[in-house]
Amino acid sequence: MLSMVNEDKIRADNLILLSMILSLLLIFFIFDKIILTAFFVYPMMAFLTQGVVHLYKGINKKNTHLILWGICEIIFCVLMLGYVLLQPTVRLSGILVLIAYPLIFTGFAGLIKSIIIDAYTLLYRVINLFLGIATIIFSVAAITFSEIWSLGQLSILLTLLILNIIFRSALYLSEFGLSVKNIENFRVVFLIIDGYFLKLANRDFDAVEDSDDLNK
Repeated sequence: MLSMVNEDKIRADNLILLSMILSLLLIFFIFDKIILTAFFVYPMMAFLTQGVVHLYKGINKKNTHLILWGICEIIFCVLMLGYVLLQPTVRLSGILVLIAYPLIFTGFAGLIKSIIIDAYTLLYRVINLFLGIATIIFSVAAITFSEIWSLGQLSILLTLLILNIIFRSALYLSEFGLSVKNIENFRVVFLIIDGYFLKLANRDFDAVEDSDDLNK
């Protein structure tokens, strides 16, 4: 039977998930000063991302309800994050650590996917490999030396974040022979992240099995 799931992708995702769990334990015991803020900020960031996805889907499907729901989620998250991060007790160094920590995961994910998954184009695997290493190094440095040149380090991390978004998208698109240079292809990236192709493949596979059963 032909497998509909890329086993390399599953192995890479499992390794990334394991590293995230271990790192969460690490941050709990080491970065105790920011742990309470992190417990609030990270779920809000996830909720904000969900709002952006809902807004995109609503616009794409011309669904007014989904558009309004996405806008409400975005506004709520921005207001809550602004309220917390703009408190006098929250310093720039603390914000730097909050940004740098998930960026380590981002860099590690790019590193692992570039090494393990051979379905992607070699060029973008190499780019994401070195970008992942650079992201990890600068993120760890930002956490370690958060009190030094905080604004400059923040600029570097935001630049790395943008580069990771662009070249990770290029990596995913390369599997389907698509280029990130075409802005329209970013729609495909949303579909890939949303598991569209896997769902479509499984649906077609189920349809074939049902057809075979009827012919028996």
